[in-house]
Amino acid sequence: MELLIGTVGEPSSSKIPLKKRVRISYAESEETDSGYKEQPKRAKFIIIDNEIPIEHLDDNEILATVQENGEDDEKAVEPQPNISLKLALESVDNLLQFISNPPKELLFDLKTLSILRILSISYLGYVYIKVGLGKDKWNPAIANENRGQSLRSHLRELRERFREQKSIHEIIQSIASKKGLDPLSHEFARYLDDNDELKHLREEFSLPKVSECIAEGVVPITSEEEVVYLSGNSLGLLPKRTRKLINEELDVWATSAVRAHFNHKLGRNWATIEDQVISKLTGIVGAKPIEIAVMNTLTSNIHLLLASFYTPTQSRFKILIEESSFPSDRYALESQIKFHGYLVEAALIEIKPRPGDITPEIEDVLNIIEKEGDSIALVFMEAVNYHTGQLFDIPKITKAAQKKGCIVAWNLAHAIGNVELKLHDWNVDLAVWCSYKYLNAGPGGIAGIFVHEKHAHEFDRPRIVISAFQPMPGAKGFQVSNPSALDMVALYGSLEVFSLTNMSDLCQKSYLLTGYLEFLLDENLHGVGYRIITPRNPHEHGAQLSLMFDELKVEKIADDLLIRGIICDERKQSVLRVAPAPLYNCFSDVYKFVNALKAILSET
Repeated sequence: MELLIGTVGEPSSSKIPLKKRVRISYAESEETDSGYKEQPKRAKFIIIDNEIPIEHLDDNEILATVQENGEDDEKAVEPQPNISLKLALESVDNLLQFISNPPKELLFDLKTLSILRILSISYLGYVYIKVGLGKDKWNPAIANENRGQSLRSHLRELRERFREQKSIHEIIQSIASKKGLDPLSHEFARYLDDNDELKHLREEFSLPKVSECIAEGVVPITSEEEVVYLSGNSLGLLPKRTRKLINEELDVWATSAVRAHFNHKLGRNWATIEDQVISKLTGIVGAKPIEIAVMNTLTSNIHLLLASFYTPTQSRFKILIEESSFPSDRYALESQIKFHGYLVEAALIEIKPRPGDITPEIEDVLNIIEKEGDSIALVFMEAVNYHTGQLFDIPKITKAAQKKGCIVAWNLAHAIGNVELKLHDWNVDLAVWCSYKYLNAGPGGIAGIFVHEKHAHEFDRPRIVISAFQPMPGAKGFQVSNPSALDMVALYGSLEVFSLTNMSDLCQKSYLLTGYLEFLLDENLHGVGYRIITPRNPHEHGAQLSLMFDELKVEKIADDLLIRGIICDERKQSVLRVAPAPLYNCFSDVYKFVNALKAILSET
C-alpha cells in the first residue's frame, strides 16, 4: 500500500491517492507587532490505497479530524462514527509505521509529527473500545511512554479480533463455535432469535395465516400456523397500530366531519397531519423537515419533480438511467423526454453491466458520468435495484454527477426503511419513494419526495400551477393537493414502530440476518441449480438476496414454497427475490426458507 502525506493544493492540479485517509487540520500562529496572527489552516492527509482525485472525496471517507485545543500536546480527535472498523485499524497501523520510519524525501516539522503520533494513539483507543474489547484494557498512558511497543501490542490484539471476522460467514461460524452450536441447525437459528435485541418489534405486526394464503383446496405441507413472510420488498406487513389508527380516523370523520381539519379531537388535524408524518421520516431518509413532502404516488411524483428539474437545453438534454430500472420509472422518463421534443434513442443513456455480469460496477457508472456528463441534464437511478437488490454508492455517484453539472435524483422505493440514508448530508438534489414496501404503509400507500434545502427558494422553476401561485419554500412547494388522512395515518402507524428503534440498529440486524441467509444457502445448496445475483459485498445490498434459477421456472418454486407456508416474490421467468425484513423477520424464518428450498430442489 502506498503511504504519503502532503499539503493539498487546488483540486484541478492535485491527483493524490485519497480513497482511505486521515485528515489532520490545524492552524498555526506567528507573533507580529500587533500580537498573534493566525495563519490559514493547512490540511494534511495520511493516504492509503487507490488513486482517486481529491474532488471525488466525500466527507464520510474522512477517518478523523484532529484540532489543537491550544495547549501543548492536547488534541481533540473526532472519529467518523460510521467508518469500517477494519479500515480504521489498517489506517492506524499505517500511521504507526509512518511515524516510526517516515520517508526520507518528506520533511515534517515536529508539530506535524506530534499531531500524527497523538492521532494514532487517540484514534486507536477509539477503535479499541468500539470493537468491544473494553475501556479497561485500553491504556491511554501509552501516550507518554513506550509508545511504539504499547501501540503495537494493542494492534496485535485488534488484528486477532478482526482475523476472526473477515466475512459474514466467519462471523456466523465464530458465534456458533463459541456457543458450541452447529451453525446449520435450527437450534442455532433459535439462539440468534433469543439474543436478537429487536425481536420484540415482530409483535408489532400482523402475520398472515398459512390457511388464508394458499389456494382453496390446496393442502399445506407444514404444521406452522403463520407464514414465513419474505416479501417485504414488495409489500410490507400490516402494523397492528395502523388498524387502530385508521379506525380512529373513521370515528373522527363520523363524529367531527369537516371540523377535524383544524379541530381533531386526537390532535391529528387533517390540514397539517403530514407534519407529524414528516417528523418521523427525517431520521429514516436523513433529511430536514423542509426537504420532505408526503404526497401522491411514486410515478406521479417523478413527473411532478421532473416538470420542474428536468429543463433540457440544446447541449444538455440527456438522462442517465440503469438498463434494468423499474419499468414505470423508464416510462415516466421516456415520456418526459418526448414531451420536451427529444428522441428517446438520443436522450436516454443506459448503465449496463459488463458482459457476463448481472449488476453494473460503480467504476463504470462514474466513467459514463465523466465521459457524458456535460450532456447529461439528469441522473435518475434506483438507490437499490428492484431486481437484483444492488445498493449503489449514492454519495459518490451524486458528487461525481454534480461536479459535471447534472441534477441527481434517486428512486428510494427499495431503499427507504431498508438501508441507512443521509440525503441532506450527501447533497442529493431530489429523491422519490413509495411507502408500501419496507415502510409498511399498505398497498398503494402514499408516497413522498425529497428536495434538498439548497433548492428551497428556487421559486422560478416551472411548476404544475397557475402563474399567480406563490409556493411554500422547500419540498412542500412542489406538493399538489392535500394528502389523504387515511393514507397518512396508515403510514404513521408504521413510522411509530420505526421510532421504537433506529436505522443504524435495524441495518446491523439486517446485515446479520441477510448474511445468515447467504451463509445457509451457500452451505446447504452450494449454488447448485441457482446463483445469487445480488452483490456479495454487504455494503452493496440491503435486506434482499435475488436468486436466479438455471432451469426451473420460478413460479413453480414460489408455488411449492407457498404450500410449505413461505411467501417470496418471483420475477418471471427466473428470479426469486428473498427479503428478510429486520423489523419483523427472524432467523428461524430464514432457516425454514432455506430448508424448504433445499427440499424443493432435491425433488426436481
